[in-house]
Amino acid sequence: MTRKRPPSTQHNYTRKLAQFARKKKIPKGQLQHVDIAHDDWCDMLQDEGFCNCSPEFRIRPFARPDHN
Repeated sequence: MTRKRPPSTQHNYTRKLAQFARKKKIPKGQLQHVDIAHDDWCDMLQDEGFCNCSPEFRIRPFARPDHN
């Protein structure tokens, strides 16, 4: 008998983002853009539940638009 894994109660990407913050890969006190690229098969993209892939992150500085 195979046991079915219980559904996750948290997205994988929030865990990974918290790890980035703990490792100081996200500068404190600055506004940053965070691009999150999920795998095509990720449950979240299929509207089947929480993120269950290992998404890639790209952190880039916030570029303030010019207000003329």
